[in-house]
Amino acid sequence: MRESLSLQEVELVELKELLLSKQTPTESTQQLRDQISQVRNEMKASIQELRGEVQELQQDREALRTELTALFPGQKVTKIQCPGTDNALQLLTEPIVGQPSHIVIHTGTNDLRLQQERVAESVKRVAQRATQTFPSSKIIISTILPRRDFHPDTIHRINAEISRGCGLMPNVHLAHHPTLNIHSLYDNVHLRKDTVSTFAKTLKDVALGRNQESTLLAQLNTTLSTRGRGATHLPPSP
Repeated sequence: MRESLSLQEVELVELKELLLSKQTPTESTQQLRDQISQVRNEMKASIQELRGEVQELQQDREALRTELTALFPGQKVTKIQCPGTDNALQLLTEPIVGQPSHIVIHTGTNDLRLQQERVAESVKRVAQRATQTFPSSKIIISTILPRRDFHPDTIHRINAEISRGCGLMPNVHLAHHPTLNIHSLYDNVHLRKDTVSTFAKTLKDVALGRNQESTLLAQLNTTLSTRGRGATHLPPSP
């Protein structure tokens, strides 16, 4: 979207320069003015679309913050924005984080484009930093969520490597999200509002030491039941 907007700005400048630098017949001048007007209208539409996307993203972030706060009633919950694993490494310090009883880390998705499957190693470094800096805290590492622009097998391999690399670390617990898939997204990356609660509940279950297997079976039952008639319902584990 930003690249498209930049190209439109360049095109508008070029058309203006051409209009000012040449003495053209009235008909050609009008044609140039029409082209400039068209580019301006396209720019306005692009700006409006970009504003809408930014507003929707802000609403989704607020929804997730509210969801996490509601999941831990009576507890102080602080959400720290963490765009990537490098940022997580910088933020995992006592002056910034304090001395929390639980630390939930969900990062790595934004690094996929650049790092590909090396993201697993980056998440592992984040987990190592967390467990070394906060040995008395319960560290929850969230696995990578699906993306429409990455094959599910790639995400699966990355998460398998994260599980192998982090599973045996002291005070580190993994939060898996097998019931979330590309149909849980409203674009290439972001969860739909109706699936944010599923994501947040999984984080809470792991943080509180609940049986995640039972939760996953319940979520899978719900997923299957919404896919039309003839869906198979799995019995909850005892």
